[in-house]
Amino acid sequence: MLMSESHISKTLARSAFLNEQGDRMKKTWQLDNIKCAGCVERIRQQLSQIASVKDLEVDLEKGSLSLDCLAEQEAVILARLKSLGYPLAGTTFGLSAVEADVRSVVSCAIGRLQANN
Repeated sequence: MLMSESHISKTLARSAFLNEQGDRMKKTWQLDNIKCAGCVERIRQQLSQIASVKDLEVDLEKGSLSLDCLAEQEAVILARLKSLGYPLAGTTFGLSAVEADVRSVVSCAIGRLQANN
């Protein structure tokens, strides 16, 4: 189930108040639709807004994302990625995959614009 933008925004705001001593985890995920530097920039920009995210690395060639975060933020991070059009690899099919691809094109364009400013 995709979280609404409003819910994600509220959760991101609350994440700023999370105790940094919580259970941290290092995660690496393969993502669909990472095609260029604009995609990488958009993912970095959006996930860096989550207070618990540290050591964020997006590998364009491998289509992967590595980061360190609080364990309880994993669902928020994955929902945010999906809403941007970068779901976990192999998790969307049919029309959902088309929707993710369209979202990623928009996210990529925004990322390119932000990188140029």
